Amino acid sequence: MFQKLQKMIEYGLYALVFLLPWQTKLILRQGNLGGGDWEYGTIALYGTDILLIGLLILFLISYWQKKSSGDNKGAVVEPAITHPVAAAAPPLPGRGIIIILSGLDLFLFLSIFFAPDTILAAYRYVLFLLGLGLFWLIIKAEYSRTKLAIAFFSSLIIQGGLAIGQFLLQNTFAFKWLGLAIHYSSDLGVSVIETLDARGIPERWLRAYGSLDHPNILGGLLAIGLTILVCIYLQSYFEKNKITNYPGRAPWPRAGKLKIINFFTFYFLLFTLFAALIFTFSRSAALALAVGLILSVIFYLFKKDRPALKRLGLIAVMAAVLFGIIFFNYQDLFITRAQDTSRLELKSISERKTYQDDSLGLIKKNWLFGSGIGNYTKALAEKDPQRSWDKLNPVHNVFLLVWSESGIFGLLFFTALLVYLFVGSFRKKIILNLSILSILVIIMMFDHYLWSLHFGILLFWLSIGFVYKSLNKYYG
Repeated sequence: MFQKLQKMIEYGLYALVFLLPWQTKLILRQGNLGGGDWEYGTIALYGTDILLIGLLILFLISYWQKKSSGDNKGAVVEPAITHPVAAAAPPLPGRGIIIILSGLDLFLFLSIFFAPDTILAAYRYVLFLLGLGLFWLIIKAEYSRTKLAIAFFSSLIIQGGLAIGQFLLQNTFAFKWLGLAIHYSSDLGVSVIETLDARGIPERWLRAYGSLDHPNILGGLLAIGLTILVCIYLQSYFEKNKITNYPGRAPWPRAGKLKIINFFTFYFLLFTLFAALIFTFSRSAALALAVGLILSVIFYLFKKDRPALKRLGLIAVMAAVLFGIIFFNYQDLFITRAQDTSRLELKSISERKTYQDDSLGLIKKNWLFGSGIGNYTKALAEKDPQRSWDKLNPVHNVFLLVWSESGIFGLLFFTALLVYLFVGSFRKKIILNLSILSILVIIMMFDHYLWSLHFGILLFWLSIGFVYKSLNKYYG
């Protein structure tokens, strides 16, 4: 019975990682604010929530059975690569992370009582708990890192193909069972780039969404995926040449066991995911990816690791060639995004400044306990009832958003979580961890979805789980 539970949890986790980008949901309460649909006030049950809750229940049952029977034998997993620090690693989870997460949990819970919409706050708190549950599964469950990587990249390749098709065809389609929404470039509120054709007539170009709610969200997911992909490919090169003391470490399998990452497959994945990232035209995701990969280059420069630098250089050249081809065909779009002089770009910059001022106003009003988790836009509407409903959006900075919703102590514990992981990864020289954390921080400085939207929340805790597990469990 125990072994069956372990297998169900293992393959359920693979399915969860594969299905995570699909937004199939049942709306339990449609948010409405000022006469319009209120996205951030909508309460919904996602298909992935049901799967995650089921996995957590099974995990608790298996954990209790294992503890009560005293059986320490679990499913067979791939052995970790031996490293002298690994033997000294504390049991999972460590005291430091428990204190930080408990503090964050406490102040998010307390913020419910300061929220104008307590039902919404309670829902968002439950979603936070689901994120913690996913974090717990990643660090405690027994699974094959090879199969998890295959599930992750299989999901990404579908998202990449969908995104490329959406941009090239300038069309999307709706399919409710997969949570796909239709987007027309002519519709207000749809994420587009506005340029002028040869006759001076405005053109609206649809940015790639994939199956997600916004191109920036897809861009962030692809940036994380590309960083992990490069890391695995470097590992495969090192192992193929029997370099056993390479400095790059990751919470992924030894690449020699991951048969799909060969030369052809790597560049197929690289080109598909990178092209999809380009077609999102997400500046925050592009910046995050650049910072993450530059950190890798700096790391290997300090190590004077010429083989790694050579491989990174080749990858950079191939990516630059692909970007050059796309740029040649759509240079007007790139110039528009880079110059910030078009009507929509100026509007975007002005709105971001307004959102920042809004958050500072809410913080000033309730800096200690915040306005309630998930209640930022509701509190903003109460503070400024004359504002149109479509102008009520979260601040595009997660740190300000956390402070606004959970107060100063919520912000301190949230920041402490990131600092804890950064310091640990830096001390143990786990470059993939540093790259992933840098990507998350860059995204959080320019966008809000890692805290405000369902997929972003689970993506954040999934990433944090991998980072923490590599600190304490696995050295590759």
